[in-house]
Amino acid sequence: MAQTSLIGQTIEDIRFHYQAENDWGLQQFHSYLLLSNGLVVGFPVYEDDVEFNLGKTSVEYLMDQFATGQEIDKMWQENILGQLIEDIYFCYIGSEIDDDKKAYLKLSNNLYITETNYGPPGVANVDLIILDDRQFGIRTNELGENPKSYLKDMHNPQ
Repeated sequence: MAQTSLIGQTIEDIRFHYQAENDWGLQQFHSYLLLSNGLVVGFPVYEDDVEFNLGKTSVEYLMDQFATGQEIDKMWQENILGQLIEDIYFCYIGSEIDDDKKAYLKLSNNLYITETNYGPPGVANVDLIILDDRQFGIRTNELGENPKSYLKDMHNPQ
């Protein structure tokens, strides 16, 4: 099964797994999004994550993670479910992709969502993150991220 693009898909549901302490002593958090095309995906890190072939094992794993995941808070559901993914912003440091960061998904309601996957207990907030335009600008500036749009900067470079 090919995942040709996240862009243009509607988020039908979202579930997550949280582990207070993994084998390395870190908190762990992962979200799984059910899209309108029936696929379950996670947040991409690399541009190649947007266009790749999902093998049977990958599809089964993602479906299982979604099926066994917890529902997100109702307030978050209202802001995410039913929204179209309009663009994907990948995090860069200089000219290199920051492979420690998940991409931001820009939704049709002008909100951005991403997640933080790992962090020390009591120090880092591992969670799903929802931002408006202003918060997105502040966060990416404070973290020194150089977000690049998949549609504007990567897929159709000038």
